[in-house]
Amino acid sequence: MKTIVALIVCSAFASVLAAVPQQSRDPFLADLQCSRQYCLGEKVVCKFSITNTHNTDYSVLKVRTPLEGMRCPYLSVTRDGKALPYDGMFAKRNVSHPGVYMLIKARSTVSVKIDLCDAYAVGQIGQYSVQLRTKLVYHSGLPGTSPEHTYEQAFHTVATFHVYGFGTPRMTKGQYYRQLSQGYRQKRASGAGGAVLDPVFTRGRAEQRAVTKQIHRASHLYASTAGTDIDDNQAHYVRWFGAVQAGRLQTVKKVFTDVKEKLETTVYRYVFNDPDCQPGEYGFTSFGSAMIYLCDLYSPAGDVYGIDTKLCTVLHELTHAISNTDDVEYSRQSALNLAVHNPSDAVKNADNFCYFAETTNVFDYGFDSLSLLPNGFAYTTRGNLYLRYTDNSASTIASGYPLLIRGNWGNLPGRFLKGLDSMATLPNNRLYTTKGNQYVVYDDAAGTAVRSGYPKPIEANWGNLPASFNAGFDSMAKLPNGKTYVTKGNQYVRYGDSTASTVEAGPLALQGNWGNLPASFAACFDSMATLGDQKTFVTRGKQYIRYSDTSASTVDPGYPLPIRGKWGTINWPGPH
Repeated sequence: MKTIVALIVCSAFASVLAAVPQQSRDPFLADLQCSRQYCLGEKVVCKFSITNTHNTDYSVLKVRTPLEGMRCPYLSVTRDGKALPYDGMFAKRNVSHPGVYMLIKARSTVSVKIDLCDAYAVGQIGQYSVQLRTKLVYHSGLPGTSPEHTYEQAFHTVATFHVYGFGTPRMTKGQYYRQLSQGYRQKRASGAGGAVLDPVFTRGRAEQRAVTKQIHRASHLYASTAGTDIDDNQAHYVRWFGAVQAGRLQTVKKVFTDVKEKLETTVYRYVFNDPDCQPGEYGFTSFGSAMIYLCDLYSPAGDVYGIDTKLCTVLHELTHAISNTDDVEYSRQSALNLAVHNPSDAVKNADNFCYFAETTNVFDYGFDSLSLLPNGFAYTTRGNLYLRYTDNSASTIASGYPLLIRGNWGNLPGRFLKGLDSMATLPNNRLYTTKGNQYVVYDDAAGTAVRSGYPKPIEANWGNLPASFNAGFDSMAKLPNGKTYVTKGNQYVRYGDSTASTVEAGPLALQGNWGNLPASFAACFDSMATLGDQKTFVTRGKQYIRYSDTSASTVDPGYPLPIRGKWGTINWPGPH
């Protein structure tokens, strides 16, 4: 039954893709032919032929047709009347790319062969039926041109065959990739998760691997944040998954939760330059595989900001591999249309999940660090990402953000690339950042040039700190009174010198010394900074408080407030 539903989805694809007027006479004739019988264990190769009966050349979209091979469940295959599930490849494609089109010249026939063994388990004796039910999308002119009109033509053809004899059944692509990934798969015991496991790689340049490692980590951050965004930002959920219905909403939450948990317990392998990649593809995988294949369109894409980013590709493929999502529609606009017209399909469409994540502001739900840098701009980090604001009061997010910390904050050591614990511009007008028990100092105003000799250990360089502080800081800031404050758990210390080398007071409890703190803030600060308006801000989870006095002793009335909606909005490109 699942395969039949997928067929209906495939046939609906073209109508959502574009407004398609009907030609006065359909130009194509199509036929699917299989041999009458196949011996068990041999390839089950069928021939698809399409003839252009018009006097006009047409560019035909190969996606969801035999013209692209077995890369989508566009067939319905049964054995002795029982439907066989699709178990082939799932690829993320750019349906505007000329590589996903085929030119079929006037009065000519194109034939291709497809091996059903690539996607269906036809490894048992029996009578098989294969139905092709899809719609061909085409336009006049060459692939890659902008057509005035796009047309569609429906096809429905059936072929039958018998499998007999003895032999070893051939593996589907899905079985092959799952078996292959078993040799690489490493797991951490259940319950020992919480942190994403770093992936491993096959082929690829050093830079491609380094960036993809950070994209993999960012995917965990976005998957972890999705549930909160679904609860707090219903309009965003509706935009990508349609009207709220309890069952569908839980389906979406489960997909993101499953991705998050799988990234904490399984080592994934990314494969570059695989021969199975086709033009116009970002990547592909299969159900249950721990291997993600990255194709030509992946590396030129933006990292986390943009349309069809690297983040989008990785999450798209992870939802296939982990949660068995489908490829019902491609492109942002088609995914948006799907949410409006068919939300039941939207909640199983991989692109809807990747675009939801791509347009989620993870900073709405917490900061890891916050500071006004010496260059006069406010910055905040979360996970391995950061935002820059165009002003010193953190009210307007600069265009093109968020960005990865890697490649933008100088030659940071590996642990800092995972994210910053705290950062502050100290009274000496130098930026300091910490990660675990280490810290770095920057020589420039924009945080791009790490001073030689860093990182250094916090211990012995930040005065007589308690042991817990030597293990790392939660937050730090220079307050308007000119003193530097550092917090760890429910305690803080204060420095009076310009380089924070001598503890002046502490450790002291946050409770009772920082005004009427809400209970969660009394337990810990996530980030802290004095911004350009000389007000001090402290965040905890998805809330923040503000102080207007110079020593942060009285919380301003009306706080805490939610971060979302108060700290700027991201200027997303394209339809969102």
